[in-house]
Amino acid sequence: MSTDPGQALTALLDEPTSAGDLQPMPIGTVPLGRVDGRPVSVVVPPADAAARATSVTAALEVAARRRSPLIVVDLHQHAAGTAAGAGSAPLPLAVRPDPWVPIVAIGNDPWAVAGADLAVLIGTDGPRARRAATAEAAAELARRFLANLGPNPAPSAGPALGTALTELVPFETGAAYDIDAVLDAIVDAPGVLALDDDVDRGIRLGLARLGGRPVGVVASDPAIDGGRLGRAACRGLVRLVELCTAARLPLLSLVDSAGLRAAPTGDEPTGDEPTGDELVRALRAMWAAPVLKVVVVLGRAHGPAAALLGAVGVRADVVAAWPRARFAGPDPDAPPAGTGPAFAAAPTDAASVWQAARDGALLDVIAPAETRGRLLEVLDVYRGAERFDRG
Repeated sequence: MSTDPGQALTALLDEPTSAGDLQPMPIGTVPLGRVDGRPVSVVVPPADAAARATSVTAALEVAARRRSPLIVVDLHQHAAGTAAGAGSAPLPLAVRPDPWVPIVAIGNDPWAVAGADLAVLIGTDGPRARRAATAEAAAELARRFLANLGPNPAPSAGPALGTALTELVPFETGAAYDIDAVLDAIVDAPGVLALDDDVDRGIRLGLARLGGRPVGVVASDPAIDGGRLGRAACRGLVRLVELCTAARLPLLSLVDSAGLRAAPTGDEPTGDEPTGDELVRALRAMWAAPVLKVVVVLGRAHGPAAALLGAVGVRADVVAAWPRARFAGPDPDAPPAGTGPAFAAAPTDAASVWQAARDGALLDVIAPAETRGRLLEVLDVYRGAERFDRG
């Protein structure tokens, strides 16, 4: 496992960095580099625990004045027999300056990257983080993240996968399919950059480009517990919505969810059942997000999960659905009434997608093959509209 910050910075920055800049930096010293031509501020925190937080706080203030992304490279050798995180103190990455700037943290300790917009761990795993085997792989993740934040449109590379959506998704509602392949057939190559490696929570969260324009992406995964959403999904959704709001990115939501995760009757809770507070926080984040929200219902939109993903009740700007889509009321496996927030009622007839369109709950019912083209049209119509008043 690499403990040399120079490897990561040399792989990431456009120009070679001087040897002095690759060492832990005096507090307030924040070199300015470029990643694919974009100015970035760089900090390598010292190993001394007392100085680490002060060093990063000062770097955040400098990056905010420059209005440049901040790259934090915190790679330190742990003492023999000491686990990553043991005796470490988290860096103050969750406390953001005004104006907001994106933060990319590369480290070998979960504490060193916690709170960053993109957290990359080299040679180890951690919550809300991407794992990279090498410094070069970590740099590539950082480069893709910054590219997907924009701000400028890029030439569209076309979809990441040329396979027709009708070949990827069975017509029967409720059938499992590969949501990653569906995303690759919709967004530009090289596909969605996931913000972490947690694929077991039944949801994909990340950044991509669509017709060259950067977007945030949320997609439920029907192959994992029917796309039901749990505690981890709610927390990750809030994180993505906050990132899209700060970066002024449109939010694309693909919905195929059977509802919320819940322990079967009589079984012990698994620990991933969302609490009422977590549901309320996620719903409020989706409701209030002042960005363009575009929703496509691919299959099931059941209960509160439909609201969490924007299909009903959260003031999405555009909601469309495939013919196989089915709306339904509360999920029978959801927590008992009273444990979660109220949400705007979806059509109760499970075969009412056409009626929902006639009633105005949907903008349109679209064929799967039309999905990418229709999404590009929506982005063209709303071009330049960075903020939406949700008051």
